[in-house]
Amino acid sequence: MSRISHSTLLIFLSLLLLLRRSGGALAGGWQPIPDPTDKYVVEIAKFAVEEHNNKTNSQLKFGRVLKGDEQVVSGMNYRLFVEANHEGGLDEYVTVVYDKPWEKLRTLTSFDKVV
Repeated sequence: MSRISHSTLLIFLSLLLLLRRSGGALAGGWQPIPDPTDKYVVEIAKFAVEEHNNKTNSQLKFGRVLKGDEQVVSGMNYRLFVEANHEGGLDEYVTVVYDKPWEKLRTLTSFDKVV
């Protein structure tokens, strides 16, 4: 019986995670995220707010994820609608984050205020 390398196992487990989160969806289409309070989804939303703050010298404070969609690509795109506190008031933002956990890669693609 052959041995499975650690990196091969990590890639396999990451792909299983992506399929579980996407409901088995194929690459391309956006699928609704069934639970916007999921720990991993919230982690990605907090990352988006922090990255936006770092890039724009803002001081938004993460509130919550209102809803979101995910898209299987060569990783996963997350389009999240988040509430964040800005100067004492809550505003809604839409953000897209690209996530490729098996390469420890996470990138903020866009972050815009919903008007």
